Amino acid sequence: MPFMIENLSSLAGRAISPLISPFKNRTKRPQKVKKILVVKIWATGEVLLTTPALRTLRRLFPNAEINYLTGIRSSPIIATNPNINRILTVDESIFISLNPIKIMQLMLDLRKQDYDLCILFHHSFAFALIFRIICSGILAGINRRGEGALLNYSTEYDETIHQADEYLNVVLSLGGKPEDKGLEIFLTEKVTNKVEKQLKDAGISEKYIVIAPGGGDNPKTKMPNKLMPINKWNALVQKLCSLSIPILIIGSKSDRKRARILASLSSNITDITGKTTIPEVSAVIKCSRLLITNDSLPLHISSAFKTPTIVIFGPTNPVRYGPYKNDNSIIISPRVKCAPCYRDGYLENCVRMICWEDIDPEEIMQFVKEKLNLVR
Repeated sequence: MPFMIENLSSLAGRAISPLISPFKNRTKRPQKVKKILVVKIWATGEVLLTTPALRTLRRLFPNAEINYLTGIRSSPIIATNPNINRILTVDESIFISLNPIKIMQLMLDLRKQDYDLCILFHHSFAFALIFRIICSGILAGINRRGEGALLNYSTEYDETIHQADEYLNVVLSLGGKPEDKGLEIFLTEKVTNKVEKQLKDAGISEKYIVIAPGGGDNPKTKMPNKLMPINKWNALVQKLCSLSIPILIIGSKSDRKRARILASLSSNITDITGKTTIPEVSAVIKCSRLLITNDSLPLHISSAFKTPTIVIFGPTNPVRYGPYKNDNSIIISPRVKCAPCYRDGYLENCVRMICWEDIDPEEIMQFVKEKLNLVR
């Protein structure tokens, strides 16, 4: 159903765009911007990918008030970001279930704030229309489904560039200057100390390996096909256990079934899925010796800290969603012609998932040994 809605939105956007475009208020570079609203509702990893754009936006408008509208689940990843003055949270489900009363109330509340500039990090004509009504000032975003007709500043959707760069390009279109830094997570001393104590109390004093066998679960879409099959994770973890290095399994509550299967393989494995906050799991990844993960939030967290990382891709595009400016990472991806085939959380006409058949746990293990300097 969400895919159908997106397609209808796309068709409507392309049909309406030529009618709206001639009347759109195109302006030169924004002047005297005092109040800014940034919008990215769901997908915690993608919210993290907006942090380079946020940093550039703050440099461009150092004295402006920057508010960030995001979903309840995603807000912790940017809760302590100094480039944001205020985080506004919304229940993501009001957009997924299309609750007209709650959407209208949100629109009225935001409209009262009289923002000079709104930046929309969504590919949706419906969202562009909503925030065109909300934003009395300049609206900037990404043109994919005809949204450009509603935007004062827009960049074109481009699957050949990293998603973080796509977000950054929106701010560059406003006059921001490019930079070469990566993602940012700001951990408090309280969180770091808490995690260090918990690890010590659990008897994990030496450097450990973190594995993230789950993921692909956000309020908008459930994407189990993004995950390496559990039998391949099982084979990989058995090989990891032979290294006699402590292993931590991380993930959300929805990953517990997978985690229990893998945790049963050895007493050297500690399962903390569903037991940590996003800041806490970020600290766990930061302090680890190596992260092994599917295409999910942990890979972006590790990019923020330049943690040694092995990322396992199947049907998704590593160019688009892979580690961002983390030279300490290795990408494992299938060598089949049909991959990557994933688009907006959906696979089309895929029965066999041959991309995952091409992934070999033994090959992953060789890269693990390289990262741990265990190659003889």
